[in-house]
Amino acid sequence: MSQRKTLAPGRPAVPGRYGEKSLGLNDAARATPAANSRRRLNSQSQVVLVPLFLGQEAFSGSGTRSNLGANKNKAPGGNLRPQKRHQAEFYVTLVLLNDTFPTKHVHVPYHPETCKLGRPTGTKVKPHVSNGYFDSRVLSRNHACMYVSPKTGQVMVQDMGLLNGTFVNLEKLAGEPVAIAVGDTINLGFNIQVETSHKQISARVESINVVLNNPQGAVLDLFPRLTKLALADFSDADMHHYEFIQGLCAQLAGGKGGSSTRRS
Repeated sequence: MSQRKTLAPGRPAVPGRYGEKSLGLNDAARATPAANSRRRLNSQSQVVLVPLFLGQEAFSGSGTRSNLGANKNKAPGGNLRPQKRHQAEFYVTLVLLNDTFPTKHVHVPYHPETCKLGRPTGTKVKPHVSNGYFDSRVLSRNHACMYVSPKTGQVMVQDMGLLNGTFVNLEKLAGEPVAIAVGDTINLGFNIQVETSHKQISARVESINVVLNNPQGAVLDLFPRLTKLALADFSDADMHHYEFIQGLCAQLAGGKGGSSTRRS
């Protein structure tokens, strides 16, 4: 009676010897160790198959997932497509009807962008003559807004549906925007009398200036011929706004005739 040899524990099986033929292992199974068939999730040499429809630039150093949407705006030459430029820019001058704020000269963008009217948000933004922020407790941070309608070219005012309300010519606005013109009054909120008096923001639309982006001819000729007597009636804020508009027109005209007129 022949004795059957047993392998020592931990000793790997040798191909073609004891026990392997009886287990039915083929050559491919013997050639691939069991340890190599496991997924090594923490290995740096792991290969990730990229779907072909994403393209190679989607996973390159400069083409992240956030850039995939931006690539759609690229022109065939590879450059970004320029945004649509409007034919004119609108500037609204608001003159105070009480002692709540200085005269403002605000740039009003086209819808869907808006010029916010209300209290400033945070500490980085401060009320200024060139924005729609006011230091008033009767206003909220997003009280109302102004914008230019791309279809009609009118300056619109819209209330944001808050408690204190927005009034144009003493009429309270609902949810729909209302067009404003020179001479209209805009009231934000209402007077609050508690321990201290908090006044509403009350202003009159002094002017709506339109600056052409694609001027034809001499741009400065669009200005009215102001005499020295008319300029003498300008306040410091009015003169600042006048010189600001003159500077813009001088830049659009290529720097020709850009000398500003000052009061003597």
